[in-house]
Amino acid sequence: MATIIRGLLRVAALLALIFFGHEVIAVVSSWLEIKLMPHTEDMLHRSIVAGTIVYVVLMAIPFVPGAEIGLTLLTALGGALAPLVYLATAVSLMTAYLVGRLMPASVLQRGLSAVGLARMAALVGEAATLTDADLQQRLATMTASPFLKSLLRYRYIALALAVNMPGNIVIGGGGGIALMAGLSRMFTPVSFLLTILIAVLPVPLLFYVSAL
Repeated sequence: MATIIRGLLRVAALLALIFFGHEVIAVVSSWLEIKLMPHTEDMLHRSIVAGTIVYVVLMAIPFVPGAEIGLTLLTALGGALAPLVYLATAVSLMTAYLVGRLMPASVLQRGLSAVGLARMAALVGEAATLTDADLQQRLATMTASPFLKSLLRYRYIALALAVNMPGNIVIGGGGGIALMAGLSRMFTPVSFLLTILIAVLPVPLLFYVSAL
C-alpha cells in the first residue's frame, strides 16, 4: 500500500510540475503581447528580460515544459532575438548539468531514498566511490543489451537526440536530461556544452534566418 501511495504522489508531483509549466507559458505570453510603442518600450524590454530569466530557470527544472516556453519566446520575440533565446537555452541546460555534476552523492541518496527508490540510492552510493573511468566501465558491464552499449558508446549523439526529441518531457525534459547527464559523470563539462550548443541550434537558427 505504501508503495502505491508513493507512486501516486510521484505522479501527482509530475503532473503539478507540468501544469505549473503551462501556466507560466500563459503568463509569459501575456507579458510579451505588449505592442512596441514609444510609451511601452521600457515595459516591453523589461518583459523580455523577465521572460528570458523565467525561461532559463524553468528550462533547468526537470519535467517542466521548458521547450514550449522557448518556442513561445521565439514566436513572440521574432527571429531578431533568436540568439538571445539560443544562449538562454544553453545557459539553462548547462546550469542543470552543473547542478547534477556538483551535487553531493549523499544529498542525492537521501532524496532517492525519500521517494522509495532504495535500489537507485544504493547505486548512487556505489558510483560515488568510483572514478569517472571506473564508473563508465561499471555501467558498460551492467548491461548485456547491444542497444544500451551503443548508447553508452555514442552517448553524446544520444544526448543531442534526446534534447531535441519531441515529447522528451516524459524522460525529464531538457532540464532533467541535463541534470542526469551531470549526475552520471559520463559527460565532461566542455564536451557537454559543445554538444548542447550544437543540439539546440537548429530551431533558433531557423527563426533567425527567416527574419532576415
